Amino acid sequence: MKMRNATKKGITITVGNQKGGVSKTTTTCMLAYSLANKGYKTLVVDLDPQGNATKLLWLTSKEDKPIKNTLMSGLLERNLQDLRYNVMENLDMLPSHVDLELLPEWLFENVAKKDRDLYLANLLQPLKLEYDFILIDTPPMALTFTKNAVCSSDFVLIVLQTQERSLTGAEYYIQQIAKLKEAHNLEVDIIGLVRVLVKNQGTIDNYISNKALESYGEFVFNTVIPNMERLKRYDVTGIQRDDHHDDRVMDKYNDLADELIERLKKEER
Repeated sequence: MKMRNATKKGITITVGNQKGGVSKTTTTCMLAYSLANKGYKTLVVDLDPQGNATKLLWLTSKEDKPIKNTLMSGLLERNLQDLRYNVMENLDMLPSHVDLELLPEWLFENVAKKDRDLYLANLLQPLKLEYDFILIDTPPMALTFTKNAVCSSDFVLIVLQTQERSLTGAEYYIQQIAKLKEAHNLEVDIIGLVRVLVKNQGTIDNYISNKALESYGEFVFNTVIPNMERLKRYDVTGIQRDDHHDDRVMDKYNDLADELIERLKKEER
């Protein structure tokens, strides 16, 4: 698959897998944090009614300021600009809440069938001029959210936890992307698969990792995110940089961000 428009503003990337619990939210937030620290103006769109990315980034902001409006209200009002919550320098988010569960029903009742999959894409368009990267976090097994995320994106980054069900979920997700590309004549492409939560010396982990390499070759990122205990703490404290354990985590995600940027830059040469 050929990547496109690598130098444009507002490169939008959906982070996904059909299976839940594969570290999509953590990957989205950590990658966004790394890109922001590298000086890229970055926006996270929390398209998951569970709001886990919202909570993680709100804790990361360290400012205890309330979130006044969430994504569902912006979707209803057809205006996302005023929802933005600043997390830190170069990093904003569009926060989510449980009311986002109403989106599929609302779209069915209020939006023409041909426009439902593209609803978010149209509203994100003005924001693309203001950011270098927009990362979309999505829930598993939720077709309306998957369709709107992919149709809004230039690329999809597939998160692959090294277990068989995650690989199966990735394969099904790729099929869904192909169907959406055909249905809406999209230019979205898969930028790659990133292996996460890999256990050192894990027999199954190594098997699934090798199987992914055999199936997808160069589309598998060289960077591997190991299973790091410190990541669990961030769900309670927010992302922090206090000691060498935090530095180890950030080194891995900085490597992932660098490889992502390099893949985009290849299209410039």
